[in-house]
Amino acid sequence: MKIAIVINTYIVTSPGEKSPFDHPTPLWLFEKENTLKASLESLRDANRRAEDEYTLYLFGIAANERIDFDQEIEQKIKKIVENVGGLPRVHVISNRQVADFRQQTEIEFFESSGYPEIRNLGFLIPFMFHEDVIMQLDDDELIRENHLVRFAELFEKNPEYGIVTAPYEQNGSRRIIGEDPLTTWKKVSSMDADLKKLLSTDDCSQTLFGLGGNLCIRSSVAKEIFYPRKVPRGEDFSLLLAARLLYENGDLRMKIKPGNRLFLTWFCSEKDVTILHQPPISEREDFLRSFENNIRRFILERQMVMTQKKFTLSDLKDSSQYLYAMFGQEDFRRQILDWIDTIRMEREDVTDMKQLNEMEERLLVFLEGVEKEPRWSNYLEERRRFSKGQAWLAQCDQEELLMKIGGWIK
Repeated sequence: MKIAIVINTYIVTSPGEKSPFDHPTPLWLFEKENTLKASLESLRDANRRAEDEYTLYLFGIAANERIDFDQEIEQKIKKIVENVGGLPRVHVISNRQVADFRQQTEIEFFESSGYPEIRNLGFLIPFMFHEDVIMQLDDDELIRENHLVRFAELFEKNPEYGIVTAPYEQNGSRRIIGEDPLTTWKKVSSMDADLKKLLSTDDCSQTLFGLGGNLCIRSSVAKEIFYPRKVPRGEDFSLLLAARLLYENGDLRMKIKPGNRLFLTWFCSEKDVTILHQPPISEREDFLRSFENNIRRFILERQMVMTQKKFTLSDLKDSSQYLYAMFGQEDFRRQILDWIDTIRMEREDVTDMKQLNEMEERLLVFLEGVEKEPRWSNYLEERRRFSKGQAWLAQCDQEELLMKIGGWIK
């Protein structure tokens, strides 16, 4: 089995630079603060089956699609790779390679503006090299010694599995521990309720719950779906929801019939495939920024559900307490306003009412615009273009293309 291991590293290149990423590594402190080295060491030390072939794709992505620091980023990553040693074949990709791929192929999905766009790169490039399975990780995650072996066995023994996700462990727990940010916004407790149910069995469970830094997908499935673009965070849930909607509705124009079980997602609770999440110490999260990004994300996900025919909000309630709590309300505008009113009453750290009022106005304008969009049919049109691009990449002269791109470790 050919297995692609995709690891993303997010980087800010200048002090004070605004970034779409939650905790990027500062380039000027990269040697001191990177979490990539520990992640690669865990990968090096993990068991591998002799019959499998592994390739490691390292994406070193500078925020805001900057390319002026890419050579420095590539050199810093290559130095870590060399110091760790014992790794599978490695490719290092930065924004300049992404831009070159886009120019050479004219495929619109070669972009690195945010989380889902970068995740899609982790589908496009491995597919070009005819990988069988794509494993996605982040650079602040450590794998256990049998992680690679167990994921390979899961796909080999379960040909109906197209997408498999698994837990995080942080501070000794696989649950999501903490208080809800608002009494009316049950973000933490509803996520934990989903996890508690999924972790209650040793069997793999069909789910909509997924953590993007611990996800495996068959390349044949990655050819047919992609991460919905412009989602500011939570791209993992957006992908799994889109896959489920494709399972429910199919896409007859692309000869995908409803009920294709490869588009279902399975959650495996085994310890071997539970990754150790070790995020860097970061500054205290800006609550309003986080809240606004989350609500934008939920507006987009809700519209996917509302503009297709087979999967209802009631079905959502049966599938995920978390997603239902976040966008299952019939009057979503009213719910958003209620949450914002609760911020005014409960969040002592939010003292700038002008800033809060401006955020409220932005969200209502965004909601009104998105509710006019045929988001599901738009997604289908995009995924057809994505699949067409994948097919072209699989048939192109890869060596000739790479010679034009350059900058890869072989």
